[in-house]
Amino acid sequence: MKIGTKTILFGVHQFLLHPLLVLVAWRLCYGLWPSRREVLATAFHDLGYWGALEMDGPTGSLHPERSERLVCRVFGEEDTSSRELVLLHSRTTAERHGRSVSRLCLPDKLSILLYPTWLYVLLARFSGEIHEYRVAAGLSLSSDAAVLRFFQVKAYRWALATSDRATRARIARAFGRAADSAAVDRPASRYPSSF
Repeated sequence: MKIGTKTILFGVHQFLLHPLLVLVAWRLCYGLWPSRREVLATAFHDLGYWGALEMDGPTGSLHPERSERLVCRVFGEEDTSSRELVLLHSRTTAERHGRSVSRLCLPDKLSILLYPTWLYVLLARFSGEIHEYRVAAGLSLSSDAAVLRFFQVKAYRWALATSDRATRARIARAFGRAADSAAVDRPASRYPSSF
């Protein structure tokens, strides 16, 4: 079974758990629950990983386009707002299309701070994702929990750097403690402020 399929079935992007955590992160980031359309986009945003050979390589990095095509088939081509939420939830994809990220990007990235360490590590090991994430982080000799902490701090600092003032304040209140505990005992040079 390919890693993209495994992440959706029982990995970090599990088709029920991950969207639920993204919805909670949405509420924490924006101070309100998403609309029905935004909930549906959240449910579909990572399904494009299905069949991907890797998470961030040539097939995995195309998951937003594949998810967007699925939304188009299910909800119709006229539903451009849901399609854009899904397509532009990825910073890489938004950059590739010369666009800004959608409102889904911020809660998607911050949802990693809502996972209990034991659960994230279990899912990432079970699907095999943790190996790819470890290489991407340059933490080949670090523990699985250290890899998670690296990405938690990275997501938090990116969110603070790219948010407006009101959203930044909500993010700091909601996620600051988790990000601070993730950064404990990590060398400052591993977490530059320019994520």
